[in-house]
Order: sequence, then structure tokens, then C-alpha cells
Amino acid sequence: MKKNLLSAAGAAFVLSACTASVASYSASTSAARELTAEEKRVIADSLLEHIREPEKAKYLWAPLPANSPVNGQARYCAAVNAKSAHPPYNGLQPYLVQVLISNGQIVSSVVGSIAGGKDGRIVRNLCARNGLNPDDAA
Repeated sequence: MKKNLLSAAGAAFVLSACTASVASYSASTSAARELTAEEKRVIADSLLEHIREPEKAKYLWAPLPANSPVNGQARYCAAVNAKSAHPPYNGLQPYLVQVLISNGQIVSSVVGSIAGGKDGRIVRNLCARNGLNPDDAA
């Protein structure tokens, strides 16, 4: 009886390990990907109130990280070369946004931080804390 109980417990452990490894495998096999035109528009729209002359802005887009959820919230970092509402920040401005992802697509974006000039390092540090790098943007 003890042997059967141990065998059953061992089998349950092995099966749970297999299930966990399959789940992590499927999550880790997705690769970073480029944003779609619609996703870029969603993020650019969220940045509108933080830059001047948005029609002249040059966006540098980083890939969406591989560990982003299919559904849920994630953080995204990249940069925009634009005039700022605060003139000392004109030029290249790294930013951090929180995005909502639905069915694998970014559907909304809220700005967490954006800064240019010497304060750009603050945003870079915030991005780094989230495992992101706005300098990956091209």
C-alpha cells in the first residue's frame, strides 16, 4: 500500500513538472517582435500631450519584448526625437509607457515617463528597472 501511494505521489510530481515545463516553454518560445503600424499609432497618440509639433516628431521604435503577455499589461520603452513642452528637453526623449495588450496586440497606452536632455537618464533608469532599454529603439 505504501509503495502504491509513493508511486502515485511520484507520478503526480512528474506530471506537474511536465505541465509546468510545457507552460514555461510555450511562454518562452515567443520572440521579440516589431510593432504593427496600429500599435505605433496607439503609443504615439498617448505621447501627443508631451511633445510639440507631433507631425515633425521622429519615433524610434524598440521591439516588443518576448516576455510580453498575450493579454494583460506590460511596459514598453523607446524614444522620440521631438520638441518638448519644456524646451530644455527638446531632442531625443526616451519614454516609458504602460500598454494594454489584448490578443497579442497593443490596444492602449499610458505615458509613465518621458524626458529629454540630462533628465533622459532618469527614464533610462526606469526602463532598466523593468528590463527594458530605450536605446534598443531604431
